Amino acid sequence: MKSTGIYVPPIEITNAALRAQVGDAAGEVLSRMEASSGIGTRWRAPEGIVTSDLAVRAAEEALAGAGISSAELDMIVVGTDSPDYITPSTSVIVQHKLGASRAGTFDVGCACASFPTASSSART
Repeated sequence: MKSTGIYVPPIEITNAALRAQVGDAAGEVLSRMEASSGIGTRWRAPEGIVTSDLAVRAAEEALAGAGISSAELDMIVVGTDSPDYITPSTSVIVQHKLGASRAGTFDVGCACASFPTASSSART
């Protein structure tokens, strides 16, 4: 793996704001999750932005970091539990948006473990 990329959507939702929206019972669950995970902020994409759009932004950063073009990609692996559609897979949509016509594609969907599983799969 030569490079990685990241893209964080622009809408920040703090746990305090989320607690105010969900009420007391769900707020208690959120507090326990925050205590065990350390997650205090989430990020949401604006309406009309889908998972493949986020993945393309991260891929473009990774490509720039590696100093290669999308035409040179051999494989696109997308780790998500929130695909654009049931079918086609999100990785195929990313392939199209990047113009990476030579690249093979596959999605990894295993909930919270999607990213580390996809990353591990890409390294092999």
